[in-house]
Amino acid sequence: MTESTAVSRRILDLIFESLDVPTSYYQKAANRYRSVGEWLHRDGSAVAGLAPEVFPQGSFRYGTVIKPITEGGVYDLDMACQVNLSKSNYTQEQIKELLGGEIASYARAQSFKEKPEAKHRCWRLHYADEVGFHMDVVPCIPESPDFIQALMSVGVPEKWATMAIAITDDRHQNFKLIDPDWPSSNTEGFSEWFHQRMKTVGPEKMMKIASDRKVASIDDLPAYEWKTPLQRAVQILKRHRDMVFKDQEDLKPVSVLITTLAALAYGGEADLFQALDGILTRMPGLVRPEAPRVPNPLNPREDFTDRWEKDPRLEKSFRLWVARAKTDLDALNGDLDDLAMTDLLGKEFGVRVNDDLRKSMIAAGWNVGRGSTTAAAAPAIHIHQAAKPWSRHR
Repeated sequence: MTESTAVSRRILDLIFESLDVPTSYYQKAANRYRSVGEWLHRDGSAVAGLAPEVFPQGSFRYGTVIKPITEGGVYDLDMACQVNLSKSNYTQEQIKELLGGEIASYARAQSFKEKPEAKHRCWRLHYADEVGFHMDVVPCIPESPDFIQALMSVGVPEKWATMAIAITDDRHQNFKLIDPDWPSSNTEGFSEWFHQRMKTVGPEKMMKIASDRKVASIDDLPAYEWKTPLQRAVQILKRHRDMVFKDQEDLKPVSVLITTLAALAYGGEADLFQALDGILTRMPGLVRPEAPRVPNPLNPREDFTDRWEKDPRLEKSFRLWVARAKTDLDALNGDLDDLAMTDLLGKEFGVRVNDDLRKSMIAAGWNVGRGSTTAAAAPAIHIHQAAKPWSRHR
């Protein structure tokens, strides 16, 4: 594994600082989740008697949100909204419409400018304020005992298997039918699994994070405040991906795939450079030769590469991107002159090298005046063929 230098460590810290979002954004998101939950429990709610439960999912839950690459870009909030009903008595369509009515009344009560938008799996709320957000509310019900037992039989721990949920999808063949076969998810279990992978950095590091935040235990902090090497590595990889594929959106690896493979590949490194180096080195070998190529750790029947078979360009672009990210990471640890470093940080990581940033890098030991060394050419990613339409994972 490549050893990091003080310069590369500082440069990665600066990249992270440029793409991380303020704690206030997480708090704003939490307030919005809470507001929807309170609405569902109010007097007069059509679902108040069905033990409605809301819980965040996706990057806001994992603490891996990054700023959009364009000014004024929109942040995605993902939330599951569960009611205590059974597949034996209701269709997916009925559950989606039941919760859709409540989401629509919430939007009216909150004076939203736009009505909730029906998506395949969710209802989307568009917020209009100083921070651009939209919230995808996924209707769901608890998974059946038989399904939970099936998860446990393939190795999913009971504490996580019991968190599985059945979700709605209007593209599913049984959307309008009473049938036990529903799309399934386990956002709560995945979050707990990801948090466990974050903690492989070791108890000493986790205790130091808690000490720095002035709390007795790391569990007293929301996960977005941990800032572990795994979280930072995922954020940097997502930013690199966004920059590389900014003109080929249909080919970029989806965030859930990057998050899952990074968590699986993470070796507990406390140094961010070494964590990234190890992740990028191990990541390609974690893709299985047969389906499921990258199974969901909390539902092995779900494959996060299910679109690869329909469009082989996706696997090719993923592998080229991993190689390119490894080349760019190595270049950050090399002898780049001012022009090459400025070009690399700007094009591959979306970081503008201004005077303050340059001074910080010099203070870490970077020799801005070194010759005219240029970065090694990273693999180009440009795959011709007509794009194929699909909905992207968050």
